[in-house]
Amino acid sequence: MDDKFAKQVDLHESEWSKAGKKEPFWGPGAYWFFNVTLPTLVITIALAYGFDFIFGASLGSPFQR
Repeated sequence: MDDKFAKQVDLHESEWSKAGKKEPFWGPGAYWFFNVTLPTLVITIALAYGFDFIFGASLGSPFQR
């Protein structure tokens, strides 16, 4: 067998455990999801309802309940 295509897998200890920290439960991208993406979605939805209420009250919106 040709060694050109041999796979070398480096199994090493997690950098989190080396630093004495617990690995994030939700993964490394959790910061962006919970601290940036999720609040942005919540604020956007809240502002959309607020603008709908303001414009609906002043101009008469077909989306008003």
